[in-house]
Amino acid sequence: MKILIISKSYYPEKTIVSKIAEGLYKRGHNVTVLTSKPSFALGYILPGYQNMSYELVNGVRVHRVDVKPRRFSRHSLVLNDFSFYRNSRKWVRKTKEKFDVVYSYGFAPATDLSAGNLYKKLHKTPHIAHIVEFSPDDVLSRNFTFKYSLNYLSLLLVAKNIYRKIDELIISSPIYEEYVRKVLHIKKVKTTYIPNLPLIEEGIVNPYEYEKGFNIIYHGDIDKFHILSILPEAMEKVSRKDVYFHLFGKGKLSKDLLEDINRRNLGERIILHGDKPSNDILNCYTNADACFVSLSNKGYAGKAINEKLIFAMSQKKPIIAVMEGDGEEVLKDSGGGLLLKDNVDDLVFTITKAASMNKKELAAKGNANYEYFLKHFNLNNIIAEIESVLLKKCL
Repeated sequence: MKILIISKSYYPEKTIVSKIAEGLYKRGHNVTVLTSKPSFALGYILPGYQNMSYELVNGVRVHRVDVKPRRFSRHSLVLNDFSFYRNSRKWVRKTKEKFDVVYSYGFAPATDLSAGNLYKKLHKTPHIAHIVEFSPDDVLSRNFTFKYSLNYLSLLLVAKNIYRKIDELIISSPIYEEYVRKVLHIKKVKTTYIPNLPLIEEGIVNPYEYEKGFNIIYHGDIDKFHILSILPEAMEKVSRKDVYFHLFGKGKLSKDLLEDINRRNLGERIILHGDKPSNDILNCYTNADACFVSLSNKGYAGKAINEKLIFAMSQKKPIIAVMEGDGEEVLKDSGGGLLLKDNVDDLVFTITKAASMNKKELAAKGNANYEYFLKHFNLNNIIAEIESVLLKKCL
């Protein structure tokens, strides 16, 4: 097959779509990627890429279009999204290359998929989209807007118009089938569940050394969506003083959370390490005793299988989890989770329970998660499933 992959992010940015593209190339396919110039949310295009519009990366032909570099402000994200929407469509209109199938890989907003629909229209080529999170559920789940607000309804209208033109939607979690049918009211487009995997970079060089005791690690955004505001009060109530909570990440809640931690004199037991580069994050997991993964149950994104959950399962650790829906079912099936509800008392009880488990019990839960990870979230198997979907559309 001649495959056109469209993704706003690609190598050197840290994204699994780079591995998918290279995996499809290794399976004998001709793979071209349409992407943007990398900025890593730094506010500028990386040196060496400002004037680069084409390169060959591990056998994959990569075309890069100009975008407004993104930062963490909402305004810069909108400019980044719009510039990719405009310039990716411009590339599609100009290209004379013929492809057998288009595979778009995207988070929200839905406009990232527009170039794939345009290529489909111009060349009568099937378009398959692998959706990690749907719009506008992403902004609703994170309290960036309110249901039935003008902003929400506008985003919903745009999203419906884009999603319904796609030939097949690959959904990253089974719960999104309901979203497609009951919220977007799209009845005719086929959906196929294939999980979205985190990018796991191998190589443990210098594992972090933690305090003696029971060490729990959280890796992700520090925000309301990940239910971290109850952590200081819960840790204050945990009677064992040799339990430590390590937070790796940053976000809008970081300042308020730190103030609450300091107000309760918990600075030695809840440690905010800040953000870490992806090639260093494995060092943070190695000597931890357990992982903490949490998602607000507002919206569909909070009930989906989150890539942080998959990453934690790959690290052979028991997982303390605040989650519902598909993520909860995964941990029930694996047997490696300690599930709780979103409240302080439940968190106190579960932390205490985990800290009282012996090494053999902890290892058993960690191994159960790892076995589930190998069986259900194997990258080679995922690439084979994607290949199968693409091949069927070419017949």
